[in-house]
Amino acid sequence: MPHSSAFYRRDIADRLGGYRPRVGYAEDWDLWLRLAEQGRIASLAEALVKIRRHGKQMSHDGGGRPQLVHAHAATVAHFLRQAGEPDPIAATDEAETKGFLDWIERRMGETGVFERRRLWVEARNRAF
Repeated sequence: MPHSSAFYRRDIADRLGGYRPRVGYAEDWDLWLRLAEQGRIASLAEALVKIRRHGKQMSHDGGGRPQLVHAHAATVAHFLRQAGEPDPIAATDEAETKGFLDWIERRMGETGVFERRRLWVEARNRAF
């Protein structure tokens, strides 16, 4: 969901630590996942905002790779929390979080995620 149209209870977001800069390219996704662990979340069918696309968007940095890695890391951290395991993004040792992000990026490369993403973007660009 677009960050600019999100509504959530600030007291809960503050209690959860708010946005976490260690996954800055997907800090909104990370927050949505943590909020969803506290209660129901929903998305309206009605469009509330119009998103302007431009080349200086964070999602374009590094061809979108950092955002993809951080979003996957936030998702994996969510499932780890659900399984009762420690959240590597919340680790007190920043090097531990860095190691986790590096591991996520390596696994994504090994399983072809970046190549599939590249092919999808090329196909989308040809279509539009």
